[in-house]
Amino acid sequence: MTSIHTPISTGLLLLLTMAALCAQACGDPEVVYQDRPVEFDGQGDRSVEAGLSLGQYIDGEFVPIGDGDEVPIINGFQGGTWVHLSIRLSGLPADGLVEAQLGPISEVRYGLKLVRTSEGYLEAYDIPLPVRMTEEELNQTYGTEVTLSASFAAGGDEVGAANQVILVAEE
Repeated sequence: MTSIHTPISTGLLLLLTMAALCAQACGDPEVVYQDRPVEFDGQGDRSVEAGLSLGQYIDGEFVPIGDGDEVPIINGFQGGTWVHLSIRLSGLPADGLVEAQLGPISEVRYGLKLVRTSEGYLEAYDIPLPVRMTEEELNQTYGTEVTLSASFAAGGDEVGAANQVILVAEE
């Protein structure tokens, strides 16, 4: 038995296939994940007392750093060794000047615009402090206590915080 295909039946089959694919692709998409909007409002809540907290992001969460806490020195995946600091700010505008210092080991200073979190704080997720030491010097540094400090100046005001931390090798 032979099958006869005419140009009309082949064209009709192609048209129906395209219509079915389009209907499937044009349906309502399922939203699996959606980021919260990041706000760069720049104003800051002046009704609350100005303050700054030192911390680190661990497993996607801001964890405050207190006196006596361990702070890891991290080997960067593109090289170098670093201490990664996060700050949480209240009571000042988001756009300002950050200064951070790790004892006599490292110091940075630059303009920064903080991001408002879903909890309403202004935060800088990562302020990298370079630790330029040889491996031998690093090994001697582990276990020592140093002052980790940061300040943020904006809108004519400045806040700061400092904690005595213990430097450790990254896990």
